[in-house]
Amino acid sequence: MIRSLGDHVLLGWILPTLLLLPTEAEAAGDRNEIVVGFRETITSKVLKEDRTLEISLPDNFAESKESYPVLVVLDGGWYFRYVISVVDMMSPNYMPRMIVVGLPNTDRRRDLDPKGSAGKDGSSGPDLFLRFLSDELLPHLEKKYRASDYRVLTGHSLAGYFTLYSLFEAPDLFDAYISSSPSLGNPERLELILGELNTSDVGARDGKFLFFSAGGNEPEELHRNHRALERNIENKGGEMKIQYEIFEDEGHVPTKAFYAGIRGVFPNWIPSLDFFRNGDVADMKRHYGALSKNYGIEVLPPQPIINSVGRRLLREADPEGAAEVYEFFVSVYPESVDAHLALAEIQVILDLPEAAAASARRALALDPGNRIALELLKIQPQ
Repeated sequence: MIRSLGDHVLLGWILPTLLLLPTEAEAAGDRNEIVVGFRETITSKVLKEDRTLEISLPDNFAESKESYPVLVVLDGGWYFRYVISVVDMMSPNYMPRMIVVGLPNTDRRRDLDPKGSAGKDGSSGPDLFLRFLSDELLPHLEKKYRASDYRVLTGHSLAGYFTLYSLFEAPDLFDAYISSSPSLGNPERLELILGELNTSDVGARDGKFLFFSAGGNEPEELHRNHRALERNIENKGGEMKIQYEIFEDEGHVPTKAFYAGIRGVFPNWIPSLDFFRNGDVADMKRHYGALSKNYGIEVLPPQPIINSVGRRLLREADPEGAAEVYEFFVSVYPESVDAHLALAEIQVILDLPEAAAASARRALALDPGNRIALELLKIQPQ
């Protein structure tokens, strides 16, 4: 039997709480360490050596069956933890959850410098490093970690230079490129990268995105060469989107660069302000359906965003609209106890006692002994 809200206005407690759900780490209880990733080693036949991978998986990876975009971080030993902190902060509201893979160096100049020489035995060089990425690393990630086809490459300084090189030399490997302070500070490096640009296939870059940047305190020659690269890319035409940004009062490898770059990769991920003011279920399906199509992955509306729409409709005295939102919520996240409870309370408001009881029972099945579900059903725990 469902109790009328009457003296027990539970709705004001449950719905705001959905925005403050604990993380999986918090729910797991106290621990002595904070785990952000792990290392593994793969043997590269292309490079003739073992390579260490630093891997950070999405929080929900173990419970999920979905595939995730991949972010490959060059100079992983130095840049990896910074990148994953930004990704963790921004996903899933501002960007998708991603598999982040750092690649620590064994011989940095050999692998990343197109202007440099290969190893003494001729065993490597940037072109072989590209083969390692295409033939070994990416297939390994797809097989073992459910990596999707959407991939981002990021590098800084010399690794940023290699990031540009990979875009022009092998544009099929990645969909977006973030290059922070790429080493183009002398004419020889600029000439080499412009040569790669001029001999590459413009059409192969259609749909790609390049973000590159510099600090305002870096040498003016670097800024000039960066702008020359930007002009040459634009003059080539095509449908690749590029964004160049100088961060004033910052030096080599600006701290803001990766954040700005990854926002550029996913510019329209979070809905517009108008969506939060006026959006409904149809708008959610339209927005996240378009993201799914654009990025080739299934993109579900984040739970806090669904909840924000439902709460707005309740504030606007539209419980029917709110019920539609929470019915959508439980269809997308059937394991969410709070979504079932919120739907039950809205159904109480709508004087739908049988539907409310069914929703409360589903919540209780997921979380036996849940006090809110028991209160709704007027059942006391044994």
